[in-house]
Amino acid sequence: MKNSENKSLLLNPTDTIFFRDGRPFNMGEDTYAQGIFPPPPSVLYGALRTAYMAANLSGEKLSVLITKTEQLTITGIFLRASDGHTYLPMPKDLYVKKDANAGFFPEKKVSTTSSLPTSLQMLLHNVNGKPDEQARLVRLEEFQKYLAQGKTAEKITSIPLKDFTEKEPKIGIRRNNQTHANDEGLLYRMEMVRPAKVRDGELYQLSFLVDYQGLDLPAETWLRMGGDRKAVQLTKFEEPTQIGCPELKSSEFKIYLATPAVFESGWKPRKLLDDNNLELLAAATGKPMPLGGWDVKEKKPKCMLRAVPAGSVYYVKAESKEKAQATAEKIHNHTISEYDLAQQGFGLAFIGNI
Repeated sequence: MKNSENKSLLLNPTDTIFFRDGRPFNMGEDTYAQGIFPPPPSVLYGALRTAYMAANLSGEKLSVLITKTEQLTITGIFLRASDGHTYLPMPKDLYVKKDANAGFFPEKKVSTTSSLPTSLQMLLHNVNGKPDEQARLVRLEEFQKYLAQGKTAEKITSIPLKDFTEKEPKIGIRRNNQTHANDEGLLYRMEMVRPAKVRDGELYQLSFLVDYQGLDLPAETWLRMGGDRKAVQLTKFEEPTQIGCPELKSSEFKIYLATPAVFESGWKPRKLLDDNNLELLAAATGKPMPLGGWDVKEKKPKCMLRAVPAGSVYYVKAESKEKAQATAEKIHNHTISEYDLAQQGFGLAFIGNI
């Protein structure tokens, strides 16, 4: 029976870990497997379903257990650090100057020469030179300030993801199962990530904080996750992450994606806009993320999709301030991805002031 109350778990990798992106990697043709971190929600969704099946000792068939685990719904995905803080991807409508640690709101200007629809506006930073484009995180407290204050906030402090992670490339070669000799031409390199780093004499580690509903998962166990099936410790977390919907200052507001989302119209959430009578003013979406994977039930590769990456932001406008607030409360802290991926945690949305 589906539980309507959110529960939380921490998934803590104890070694290097590898999550491959959706691009093809054919043995004998490609030599470099590029990884992504954090992984897409489908990886964590699959890991939790596997944990449930591994803990089930009733002797039920695998097909029955797979059907049972379809009740699982992920309602939140965050990064939790050993410093006691919860982190989210830095919003893409912020930018950071080179060698600086503070994100600033960009200017919003009308587009004059662009292939975008004429009603859209462009988000442009107001400094000379190229901003720092490395992956960054913001603390939950900073993120709540970002949502509540909009561009009236003086600055939003961000932290590079590399301050919590180390890349450790792994080189390997396939061996013949019969002769145990190396197979010629099958040398490969994988981009492993260790979600831990020593800074200023202290060890900082990252775990995946997952809020969920629908299944009674074990409070503590071990599982394997990622391309190299490395050990991950699963433990109960005290309470789900609480992020309140802010009071909007006008009929214009922003929709932030904490996790990747897939929409039928590509980068544009057309169905969400149409269903809520919203006008799209501007967007900061970044490069699309290829999503693939393996369907355990159907025993075949999943259809390749292109996702809007985490941190993407949409500026929208409602008919009135009152309708904007009502729509905001309906969208805030809900998953808005299409293609039946919302249940897996894709498209976790939060509302903020512009």
